Amino acid sequence: MTDWIQETIAARAETLGLTAYAVAQQCEPPLDPGTVKRYFKGRCRLNSEYVGRICDVLGLTVRPGKRVSQKPGLQPVQHIGESTKETT
Repeated sequence: MTDWIQETIAARAETLGLTAYAVAQQCEPPLDPGTVKRYFKGRCRLNSEYVGRICDVLGLTVRPGKRVSQKPGLQPVQHIGESTKETT
């Protein structure tokens, strides 16, 4: 499974011209640059606290949205408040 959040974060850092070291040092409190570099390269996962701190530096916001199934034959997840009735 692709970690699209990690890919988006790494791409944003690259777009801004920021290295993993620069991002790590700008986090409050600073993160280990080696950990951030491994995360950018997809070699490790980070908890939501660390991801949030990195997103703050990069000007990104993670928010919930609709989840769509990527496997054939499965239906998208229904969120609270969505209607299951089809419009005619």
